[in-house]
Amino acid sequence: DFNDITSMFGRAVVEGVFGYQPDYPNNQVRIQPALPPAWDHASLRTPDCSFAYRREGAVDTYRVTLLRPAALQLRLPVYAQTVRSVTVNGRPAAFEVRPWAGFGMLFVEAPVGREALVRLELAGRRPGPATALEVESRINQPLDLALPSPAAEVLDPQGALASARLAKNTLAARADATPGQRLLFLRMSGDVPWYQPVKLRLTDPEGEAARAIQSPRSAPADARWRTIDLASVLNGDIRAIYKQDYVSPRPNTVSMRIARDGWGAWTFRHWKIPAPEPKLDQLDALAAGDGLVRTPQNVVFTRPSETAHNIAFTSLWDNWPRQVSVPVDASGETVWLLLCGTTPPMQLQIANAVVKFHYTDGVVESLDLVPPVNFWSLARFGRVDYDYTRDGFVLPKEPPPQVRLGADCRAIVAGWKLRPGVRLASVSLETLSPEVVIGLMGLSVQNPAP
Repeated sequence: DFNDITSMFGRAVVEGVFGYQPDYPNNQVRIQPALPPAWDHASLRTPDCSFAYRREGAVDTYRVTLLRPAALQLRLPVYAQTVRSVTVNGRPAAFEVRPWAGFGMLFVEAPVGREALVRLELAGRRPGPATALEVESRINQPLDLALPSPAAEVLDPQGALASARLAKNTLAARADATPGQRLLFLRMSGDVPWYQPVKLRLTDPEGEAARAIQSPRSAPADARWRTIDLASVLNGDIRAIYKQDYVSPRPNTVSMRIARDGWGAWTFRHWKIPAPEPKLDQLDALAAGDGLVRTPQNVVFTRPSETAHNIAFTSLWDNWPRQVSVPVDASGETVWLLLCGTTPPMQLQIANAVVKFHYTDGVVESLDLVPPVNFWSLARFGRVDYDYTRDGFVLPKEPPPQVRLGADCRAIVAGWKLRPGVRLASVSLETLSPEVVIGLMGLSVQNPAP
């Protein structure tokens, strides 16, 4: 979207690579080039400015010419151990080197004018920015990391470490308790300070195994079933999910939020992309007799109605309640849920909703619904659907258990192991994220106790 009305050459080359960033309303221009370190010379000429760079031995030279006079602010990458001197138009200039990711960034200013010649004399050149250190560790485990040089400070904005201590060229730490990909930085000491990026992958194999047991992907073919009546909470028709008018709450101003149908992006009308039309035309293929359906995971649910309400919607839109609760009053091996709804790409990787399992002894267990980990939208977004060739970097190893109820109507089949010998009083579903509608279409207990 940022380039819809701007030349890609202007954004990527003029401002990105050569770093020309004019701010003439404030009578200043910033130059912050991002030239590949292997280049020893480069130049650019446009109607507004010209830029030339050359590296010869220990000296880097930058020449800038502007169409109109302005004060120049230059941010120049330094791949070296020391800055011996800096001159602007042949005169010594005050400068500051600040730490940047992988290198030092030199800040220097030139007075108002149309031309500036900046010369940097360096010592101890490096071939380029420091590459990130990649580390893998289990959660809650000690971590000893050898560093390329002494570090002065640990910056851990994502909370990757539970504790950290620097000693000479070593970081002694303990990994955090939450698995996932994290990024932290070490402020390296020296005349040219810089930040050493550290990419940390925290794993939890024991936790993953426990979660796999807690949330099974299928049921035994010979399981017995008790289906739970949802009549008291059913409030909508899944086939009409995109035929609503989602207008509240919305900001009372110009907005590029999701369309009023709860599905489209702001561009879809212009591109003439119609909203999906969910159907229930696959129910006969799933029929298990006596008003039941059986999913590919061997789970049995009450067959959704095709003539009345068939889903208990929840949402932060005022169209639906934020939460629904279903009485269960049963014990068994596993409780299974048939969930269906819509979530846009902007709500990725956060809990869109939570299912809570309330036991009669007061204990409450929770299952977060996080797309695309364990919840997928019922239909495509725009013209594309989930695709492992294109989206594999963000999708789980296996798709969440699901069943096709009909065209543009995918439902998630979620299982939760129950505590042995304790009755489940109720199950609640609550939406947590805006622009999301998630509903409950079925609820069943596997191998219920007498």
